[in-house]
Amino acid sequence: MELLALSGAVRQVTRRLRPVREIFLEPLLVCMVAGFVVSNFGVASGPISANPGARRPAVYLAFFTLAGASLELDTLLRTWGIALLLIAVRTAAVLVGAWAGGSLAGDPARLNRIGWMALLTQAGIGLGLAKEVASEFPEWGGAFATTIIAVIVVNQLIGPPLCKWAVQLSGEARVRADENAGSGSRRAFVFGMEGESLALSRRLSEHGWKVTVATRKELPPDHGDVRGVEMVRLPDFGSGTLREAGAGDAGAWVGLLSSEDNLELCERAYGEFGISNVVVRVAERPIAERCQELGAVVVDPGVAMVNLLDHFVRSPSLAGVLVGMDADQDTIEVRLENDQYAGAALRDIRLPLDVLIVAVRRKGAMLISHGYTRLELGDRLTVVGSRDSLDRVEAELGG
Repeated sequence: MELLALSGAVRQVTRRLRPVREIFLEPLLVCMVAGFVVSNFGVASGPISANPGARRPAVYLAFFTLAGASLELDTLLRTWGIALLLIAVRTAAVLVGAWAGGSLAGDPARLNRIGWMALLTQAGIGLGLAKEVASEFPEWGGAFATTIIAVIVVNQLIGPPLCKWAVQLSGEARVRADENAGSGSRRAFVFGMEGESLALSRRLSEHGWKVTVATRKELPPDHGDVRGVEMVRLPDFGSGTLREAGAGDAGAWVGLLSSEDNLELCERAYGEFGISNVVVRVAERPIAERCQELGAVVVDPGVAMVNLLDHFVRSPSLAGVLVGMDADQDTIEVRLENDQYAGAALRDIRLPLDVLIVAVRRKGAMLISHGYTRLELGDRLTVVGSRDSLDRVEAELGG
């Protein structure tokens, strides 16, 4: 779109070249070719593609405002039949082309039937060409541009909803699934069989969690010796297998597999099972970012130790509680289910003297708690205190 804004400057140059009839430069075509060359073969394609973001809204505002201002309603009233005919012909052509192309490529039939719905939207280049015609052919170009702009406006109105519908029908919308019934429960699925997964499972079991370790490997002969931890061997981590194993009813998933497998777990937890508490171990930044976009907590093994040591230096007491060095202190997260505390301020809740609510997570956002913070049902409270007091707080607030 930024290239269209430059066409005016190029047009001034071409006007000076018009006396030489053998040479004619079309501004829009020149800008498109220049953008193609710079983007694909230029050494500065990265910086160029990153810089226009800040000025893009201004360019869009000016371009589409001028395009709309040039729409002659009186001309449109005389050519609306032609506009509707063009819309129907273009839609039919897109439908046939999308179906034929998908069939030749071997795409599934269900995708070929809906592929055209994602291809109706048009704007920038079509508007640019319409304005070029109106400028070059003043006798009839205005009526032509008005008709084309009307076609584009209609496609802009019906195209995005149809595209969204097509994405949903194809199963690629990645809509977040409803939160599962086991959300907030003390049941965890740990994916991957290794020393860290077994150590984590034992630790969670000591804190009252029911843990299942899922692996595709053969179970060790002594797997029954780990108390409080169930181990299952699954042929794969597909949706059907996970449902049969009961993973859909878990309160938390922990992924200790390869980065790609962990990303797949995050996608299933987000779009199919509604697991809100997902922790994965990922070292590759691009995959880590995709997991975070799906609501997972990502632990980078390369920086985890550095961050832990940093907290020990700056806040040794809290770090000691988090890693379990103080046997009398612990930290838990409680989901507020007791409706008698809905709307209550933290300062009005009678808690044991050795308990402190340090944070409140509400609808995915973390709130720094203070005495005037008012609670809502479904809030997740991070509570620090003695083990006995934490049990009482969890029983009271969790209903």
